[in-house]
Amino acid sequence: MRTKTLRICSLISLTVTALIAAAPNVSIREFDVPTPKSRPHDPAVAPDGSLWYTGQMANKLGRLDPGTGKITEFPLNLGIDHQARMNAA
Repeated sequence: MRTKTLRICSLISLTVTALIAAAPNVSIREFDVPTPKSRPHDPAVAPDGSLWYTGQMANKLGRLDPGTGKITEFPLNLGIDHQARMNAA
């Protein structure tokens, strides 16, 4: 019984070690958006690898080039005043 338990523990240990060794190397980079408090959300990756997001409280779309770190924002003139809408709620 003890030998069987030892084999099972060894198998689990080897499996965990193999999984950890095979794990991809992940790095995370953070970027500050140009418009403070714009509440960026809903990121989407474009076919060219750029990251697009919406600036919820600023009526803007943003585009991040992850290679250069450059962020370009595009104003959306929708006639929506988020602050007025929040005050009315």
